[in-house]
Amino acid sequence: MTMLGLLLALLLPLSGIRVLTNFEGGSVGKVEQVSPTHLRCAVQGQSDQEHRNRQANWYYFELTNLPRQPITLDLVDLAGEYNYEGPAYSVTRGTRPVYSYDGADWRHFSDDEVSWDEREPHLTLHFTPEQDHLWIAHVTPYTHKDLVALLGAFHKSPYLEELSVGRTVEGREIPLITITNPKIPDANKKVIWLMFRQHAWETGSSWADDGAVRFLLSKDERAARLRDQVIYKIFPLADPDGIADGGVRYNRNGYDLNRNWDTVDPQKMPEIAAQRRAILDWVD
Repeated sequence: MTMLGLLLALLLPLSGIRVLTNFEGGSVGKVEQVSPTHLRCAVQGQSDQEHRNRQANWYYFELTNLPRQPITLDLVDLAGEYNYEGPAYSVTRGTRPVYSYDGADWRHFSDDEVSWDEREPHLTLHFTPEQDHLWIAHVTPYTHKDLVALLGAFHKSPYLEELSVGRTVEGREIPLITITNPKIPDANKKVIWLMFRQHAWETGSSWADDGAVRFLLSKDERAARLRDQVIYKIFPLADPDGIADGGVRYNRNGYDLNRNWDTVDPQKMPEIAAQRRAILDWVD
């Protein structure tokens, strides 16, 4: 092989569409290139501690080296289990994934860009890229980076307190934030505990939390009255590992942090143990 031939052989694999997940929350399964403009991307999914109840409802990946011509992308390997019964599908005929060219402005694919095949249940996206790269996700992502940006915008607020109540299976800190007016004695206030993202894929709860925090720390007169009357204790990211690693429903040991809330096991579910301890210590 000539030097030019060797160079072309090395460059050609890089000239096609690339699928990347090397970022917070990124997740995709096996990727198959059917043609230069047709990809089959498996949804990685996640199973519980018994290797059952596979949930295939989170994918988040970046496409680069996109040509300015129609692209076909199949989302496959969607069958899972729910409560030990299957096949169960979280991605269905009515699913409309989201996409973004900048990682900030997210839009849903339109109805005419999505189709469903019942024979081998899979969702197909048909679109023509406007740029050479874009991100695709099941729903609009919300990661630890977004939380840091949110709290950073209010880091000088006298009404905000941040702390860690423990660490996850993989050693990440478990955040707890408190919002109240410190000039009003705690004894005269009600206490409201809020928890978000026990299931990592449920990013909508984080967007609700984001809006609530922004309001409670705002200059709005109603927010000021609430801060005077209430102590808000908020777990914004109940499963930091899952959120970082692109998990779905279970912690890194395979345990559902919602359904196992009544179980205290610091080894298998350190997240629950730490969160319950924080609540009970406050009550005490």
